[in-house]
Amino acid sequence: MSDLHIAASHQDEGRGHLLVARAADRLRRCGADRLLAYESADDQTAIRRLLTAASGK
Repeated sequence: MSDLHIAASHQDEGRGHLLVARAADRLRRCGADRLLAYESADDQTAIRRLLTAASGK
C-alpha cells in the first residue's frame, strides 16, 4: 500500500480514497483488522485526508 500514488491533478477526485478503501476491504477479507497509515507531522492537509478516509466520511 505504500506504493499507491495519485497524481496531483487527480487528488480531489476521490481516487485515493477509493484505492485505499478497496485495499482495506481486501485486507479485511484476508483477516487483517488494522491498517496503519502515516504522513509527515508537518502536512496537516494530508493528515486530515487520512482521518477523513478512516472515518468513512
